[in-house]
Amino acid sequence: MKEIGGEKITASNDKSFNLFRRLFQFLKSDPCLHSEVIEGDNIQLDFTKAKLVRGNHITIGENCEIGMIEYTGTLEVHPKASVQESNKINKTSPQIPCGDALFIYCASF
Repeated sequence: MKEIGGEKITASNDKSFNLFRRLFQFLKSDPCLHSEVIEGDNIQLDFTKAKLVRGNHITIGENCEIGMIEYTGTLEVHPKASVQESNKINKTSPQIPCGDALFIYCASF
């Protein structure tokens, strides 16, 4: 995916999605979400590779590879995540457009 945007974005590797995990395993697909840009107000990511993540409250979970994070509120990064650069932006910056919540499931094997 090139860009993902929304008010609340969650990319998870929740083990409760056993059917999806089997499908990804059958297709031998990469279990990570790939995106150039992820923008939202509240972002929680696991098993995600992105060049840029931008938002207010951002949680980077395990097995994430992120190039740059721009945030206005809070940032939490899991020890098993890789973030090349992060930058706290002044809240007077233009607001990030928001939309509907988005949930993405990522399977792992």
